[in-house]
Amino acid sequence: MQIDYVEHCGSSAAGEFVRTIDSTCIASGWEEWEAVMGRGQFPTKEGLDKARSRSPFSWQEIHSDNDKGFVNVHLVKYSEETALRFSRSRPLPC
Repeated sequence: MQIDYVEHCGSSAAGEFVRTIDSTCIASGWEEWEAVMGRGQFPTKEGLDKARSRSPFSWQEIHSDNDKGFVNVHLVKYSEETALRFSRSRPLPC
């Protein structure tokens, strides 16, 4: 599953605000969305758990861009605890 945040912050990204975790299966196009407050480890873990529980198939892998909300020790630990492979995109060279 490709995972990413969609920020609902208007014209300012300052402070806490709602983000949606967008999870997309590249093979089927199936999507799951889960709104979370902030981007801390607990809302992110809870949001991913809820999205996985609604999915009609078992997730094998999570893949994110380089967003610090996903590329961190907490998500690596989550992927290990749930037996999900974790991969990420690297920025393109300029």
